[in-house]
Amino acid sequence: MRCYSHLSDDEREQIGLAKALGHSIGVIAQAIGRPRSTVWRELSRNRLPSGRYSPLHAAGAYQLRRRRANPLCIALLRLAPESRPEILANIMA
Repeated sequence: MRCYSHLSDDEREQIGLAKALGHSIGVIAQAIGRPRSTVWRELSRNRLPSGRYSPLHAAGAYQLRRRRANPLCIALLRLAPESRPEILANIMA
């Protein structure tokens, strides 16, 4: 199992500033100590309709994604509606 950590607001700010200054994804990744794929994913996933990157928008989009219901949890509830949330939490952990 891989260990990873989510981007912090500070890292998103650094990505936004570096991108606005025209730095490449590789340079940005090296500066914040993250893989290039992480920076690329952040920039592509949280791009505004105008094509620009906004750290504030990215943080809000991240929070919305975190709040969405887990499809596996929904399926388990449909199969066993009598299950209690703490049981499902143990399964999902």
